[in-house]
Amino acid sequence: MLEEWSMLGLGAALLPISRVTEPMHRPVIDEGIEVEIFSEAVWDPASGLARELSALIALMTESSARMMA
Repeated sequence: MLEEWSMLGLGAALLPISRVTEPMHRPVIDEGIEVEIFSEAVWDPASGLARELSALIALMTESSARMMA
């Protein structure tokens, strides 16, 4: 959906290359090098949601590893 909105001129989106469907896209370049974007999830281990959040992160990590293989 974000890609569609950006193609319609309704904004911009930074997407992983695996999610880009249109051949007309522009990589983000810094000093001649294509940038990499990393994300991090942080939560209070004492939170009532800590167990669920840990399970979600494990699921996302496993899914991402399978996609990259």
